[in-house]
Amino acid sequence: MLIGASSALAQDPPPGRRDSVRVPILVYHHIEGHRSGETALARELDVSEATFTAQMHYLVDHGFHVIGLDALVDALDRGTPVSDRSVVITFDDGWKTQYQYALPILRQLGLTATFFVITTPVGVDPGYMTWDQLKDLQNAGMSIEAHSRTHPKLTDPQVSLTNEIAGSREDIQKHLGTTPDVFAYPYGEWNARTAAAVRAAGFRAARALSGISNTSADLYALHSVLATEDMAAFERAIAGR
Repeated sequence: MLIGASSALAQDPPPGRRDSVRVPILVYHHIEGHRSGETALARELDVSEATFTAQMHYLVDHGFHVIGLDALVDALDRGTPVSDRSVVITFDDGWKTQYQYALPILRQLGLTATFFVITTPVGVDPGYMTWDQLKDLQNAGMSIEAHSRTHPKLTDPQVSLTNEIAGSREDIQKHLGTTPDVFAYPYGEWNARTAAAVRAAGFRAARALSGISNTSADLYALHSVLATEDMAAFERAIAGR
């Protein structure tokens, strides 16, 4: 669910900044088939290894250009050009299935992606990646960005935004030696308060949900598209529809 941000966050683009860029940001979660006992929502977030492989091959075979999320942010913020038919690939949460099944395909096809990580379960919960596996992703050319420490709804006034937002950035700095530039809102939920906290923590941008086209005013609420098993929906999304 996407919550509207305060208009105070919108600014006129400075000279040279590209005002609107229609580059789909795909959002993946589990890369595996459905598991017993899953809720309907959890099943929607599953993309099997076979479907993910087919989707990545579709991008390559149809001449789409997979770019890093940083390149899209640069296009919006600095006016850096991006190719038509560009696509950004992102993963949420830090599930181990992303390392096991998505990374080999990305490597095989020479594609880059951004992984938004919930930092508290890293190396603790067996369903999530370890810090060493995240380093492997880095070494393979992937970007590791922040997705909070515990994945709460940041619009809840009881949640410590400093701990969840700045804290997750510090965790990644400590364990991986790199500084995240982009934050992904848990559940895609945000408001003016959370966006301001993301900016105050030092992030250049933040990713939300619900849409394909982005403008310079969307840097702290970038629109993105949930990737699912539905190939027809996938094809529509990367075509910008």
